[in-house]
Amino acid sequence: MGNIEAASHGPLAYGKRYARRKVYARTNSYTRSILRSISLSK
Repeated sequence: MGNIEAASHGPLAYGKRYARRKVYARTNSYTRSILRSISLSK
């Protein structure tokens, strides 16, 4: 639903959402790998 809502608010809103999700995915990946390396996560 979020992509549709952002798209309905125009290309700038959708672009911001896209960029934000990419940043979150990257930082979550790093966090997960660090936690995995110190055996706090599966």
